[in-house]
Amino acid sequence: MAGDDLVIANAVSDSFTLTLPAAASNSGKVYKLKRIDNSLLIVTDTFIDGDVTVGSDTINVATHPLVDLQKVQLTSSGTLPAGLSLATDYYIIFVDSDNVKFASSRANAVSDTAVDITAAAGGGTHIITSQSTLITIDANGSETIDGSLTKNLVTQYEQWEIVSDGANWQIISHKTDTGLIDGGALVMDATVTAPTYGTVVDNKLTWFRNGREFFGHYKFEQSSAGTAGSGLYFLPLPPGIVADTTFLTVDTTTSAIESSSSIGHGVATNSSTGGLAGVTLRDANNFTFGRIEAIGKFSNTTFSMADPGVELHFYIKAVIVDWEA
Repeated sequence: MAGDDLVIANAVSDSFTLTLPAAASNSGKVYKLKRIDNSLLIVTDTFIDGDVTVGSDTINVATHPLVDLQKVQLTSSGTLPAGLSLATDYYIIFVDSDNVKFASSRANAVSDTAVDITAAAGGGTHIITSQSTLITIDANGSETIDGSLTKNLVTQYEQWEIVSDGANWQIISHKTDTGLIDGGALVMDATVTAPTYGTVVDNKLTWFRNGREFFGHYKFEQSSAGTAGSGLYFLPLPPGIVADTTFLTVDTTTSAIESSSSIGHGVATNSSTGGLAGVTLRDANNFTFGRIEAIGKFSNTTFSMADPGVELHFYIKAVIVDWEA
């Protein structure tokens, strides 16, 4: 048998494709393909105009979680410092644990060529958000990996082990288990108009995967009223997590949610009432929730983010796509 090769892949800067050599000319060859970065995990941090040093193009972000060459985008409640733009990919130049610079490309980040910031006086809070990335394994032309043209490395430490049978690639093993992952804050949407949060006390999804199963705990609390929006509220699963709707029932109703499609449970309370809640699958990428209003029915249409005392606690379990153990 040909020798084994271990390929270590890091997608902290961007998504990319690993193309395998032709299986037809590598019979018996074994590859282990492992992802080591954690770019599936979306991290955010903030800065204000006073944190910007224009002369050196440096941003002070105390004890930030960002790493060198990481791809990010910027938003702002005011106006970004001159030289920076919204909805634009930037790459982190790591200065130290409290300071970063932004580069316009990965190559510029490697060469320590920062974006020229000419002024910082627009006001508001500026938000840095990392961008999730994906590593695609391409079987090479019309060849396949267990019948598929491609497979993906989605999360940190995920590993595929494959072998060539002389015509195609066959999977030996797929290691997918993770430890607890801090999924950060979630942004709530709705079927008609998205609500907005009030003063947020807590907003955090913690999750892990075991084979083809996703397990999550979500906690949200606000101490002042947001806006209600309209329609049925729903929240996103983490980037890269796709629920397997072959096994799970999707509930697209806009009022009472059927408990038969439940993927979790918990508690939903506001300043005056509270009670048990159910979690159901909105679609393959989002989940919704509702207080138990009647036997076999949940509803969040009577639950409003305009209430100052909203608290949510959910436990979620779902079968996910293409994450065989």
